[in-house]
Amino acid sequence: MKIKKVAVLYGGDSAEREVSLETGKQIAEALKKLGYNAILVDSKTNGKPKQVWQKILAEELTETDFVFLAYHGGEGENGTIQGLLTTIGIPFSGASVLCSAVAMDKDLTKRIALNLGVPTANWKLIFSEDAESVNFKDFSDLGLPIIVKPNDGGSTIGLTIVKHEEEFAEAVKLAAKFSKKILVEEFIEGRELTVAILGGKALPVVEIKPHSGFYDYESKYTKGKTDYEVPAQLTKELTEKVKVDSLKLMKMIDCEVYGRVDYRLDNSGNHFLLEANTLPGMTATSLVPKAAKATGMSFEDLIQSILELSLQKSVSLPN
Repeated sequence: MKIKKVAVLYGGDSAEREVSLETGKQIAEALKKLGYNAILVDSKTNGKPKQVWQKILAEELTETDFVFLAYHGGEGENGTIQGLLTTIGIPFSGASVLCSAVAMDKDLTKRIALNLGVPTANWKLIFSEDAESVNFKDFSDLGLPIIVKPNDGGSTIGLTIVKHEEEFAEAVKLAAKFSKKILVEEFIEGRELTVAILGGKALPVVEIKPHSGFYDYESKYTKGKTDYEVPAQLTKELTEKVKVDSLKLMKMIDCEVYGRVDYRLDNSGNHFLLEANTLPGMTATSLVPKAAKATGMSFEDLIQSILELSLQKSVSLPN
């Protein structure tokens, strides 16, 4: 299939809109350097009902050969956009409908991980309708500090590290603003690692070293706020283990074009899954481009590879 016109779908209505806008711009710039006719399409609904918005979006995309997804969070990552594009028959970048829906649900991803033998931090789930009545005592077995975050959010938006019992209720209320489910998770003291997946292969492991000690929104998206070690200084055995576990998980949830799997590494050298990301950022400070660069790939090489792998995926799907 000859690809000439590529729509970069970005923006949207999620809490990650600003990150999405930056990702989209950088992807579009790379596509233009590669010789494609790349256009930016903002997926913001502007208050329109979902069905009306989807119809308008579908009509806007029908003249394109391929859609490169840069819509972070919400319907850009939970399978909604992927389902729309599958229905109208336009090939798109990255994860399938199933993979997107599963990975967006952190609770479900952690359950699958445990079933595969991939370790993950202990956790409990709260439904947003119960947010006002939760009692810290029901979660005290997870210890302090603990992590409270939206079950289907990203970019650490709505996430709190609760260090004192009296902070718990407010942390739950904050997370409930962004999701119908809230994940309360054991905090793993130690280091932060991530493994990028491209074409069913693991790229070099990246260690994330935020200057603040916490890899929050500012640390993620502000140049100079975080140091990155690529490849991470780990033993050969541990490097292999986190790569194998990442590939095992992503294969199980049908995500082999590209993605990212995040971990905490405790002070005893044990790794614990945090989450899988099927539409990772592509900004100047993003992790997947850093891992790809360590293998000799430029940003343009990475974008071209994702496009080609995505086309192979769409061609192999049954009619």
